[in-house]
Amino acid sequence: MKFNSIEYIEKVEISKKELKRFLNIADPWTAIKIGEILLQKRESQEDLDLLHILALNYNSIGNTLAAEDLLLKVIHSEANSVRENKIIISSFYILAMTHLRHHPNGLKDMMKAQKYLDKALELMKDDNFAHDDRKFSSIFNRNGYALILFNEGRVDEAISLLNDKLIEIEPLIKEKGEYILLHKTVLLYNLYQCHVVLDRLDEAESTLKKLIQLDYYDLDYRYELVRFYFSANNLEQGKVELDQISKLDIEDYPTHQSYLGFYYLEKKDLPVAKEHYANAYHTNVNAKKANEFLYNYLYTLYALHEFDEINQISMKSRLYGITLEREIGELIKASESSLQS
Repeated sequence: MKFNSIEYIEKVEISKKELKRFLNIADPWTAIKIGEILLQKRESQEDLDLLHILALNYNSIGNTLAAEDLLLKVIHSEANSVRENKIIISSFYILAMTHLRHHPNGLKDMMKAQKYLDKALELMKDDNFAHDDRKFSSIFNRNGYALILFNEGRVDEAISLLNDKLIEIEPLIKEKGEYILLHKTVLLYNLYQCHVVLDRLDEAESTLKKLIQLDYYDLDYRYELVRFYFSANNLEQGKVELDQISKLDIEDYPTHQSYLGFYYLEKKDLPVAKEHYANAYHTNVNAKKANEFLYNYLYTLYALHEFDEINQISMKSRLYGITLEREIGELIKASESSLQS
């Protein structure tokens, strides 16, 4: 059965419920196909919930222009319920994040992002605008504004704002529990990034450790802590964190092997570094990391003078995008020159 073929879609229930289910199981392509079929019905074109969910799916696959088009339709629609008002507020926030984060660089627009955030905040301050979750939505609206401050280089202001919002979110955690707690981690991660850019390493480390305590098995945060220690030249503490990930049995194998490769490369143990970098390269299925893992492996082979191996790998490998393209090309050319000399 071909993925997303007509035959496959015919076996799927065409409903908004199924669209949400496929979004939740990380299959945005099938969700989008369902959504596009639903939008062929005239009444569905006015369904703000459907437009909002479909926009989330488009953003998740990088079709940010399609997402923006649907979200603009939502915010310019007339709401008839509290739920639809909440969808409109959410759409303003996603539009802002689209212009701050998701769009390609040429389409990003910080002024538009601020306009969307300010309009949403204005609506939430209006007592005539029915909304049953004003406090939470207002906190995350200002989280978006903190990103604008960060991008403008006003990092201390962003830190102050994020700290204020972390205080404000605490009563909501006690009231609503885990869902709000998850969003606290977003505020903390943004705070961590602020401390990093200001080179406040103690504050950054403390914030990241708080994150891990809140979301103990989150692999991204744990690998971020490894990277933090390695970037701070604290190799041994980074290795301790790698070992902890292994003990928890939650490791991402290619990523883990790549970090181990870095550790042993810095320890000047090139044969062991090569082994780990080879494991990362050969088992990776993430196109975004492919060039990085290829470069690391080739670099170690070059340091070991294994030029024939570099030549063999270069004939079989392919690059994904332009990341490290020049550096990989230079390594291959240097290796070829060494073989000819």
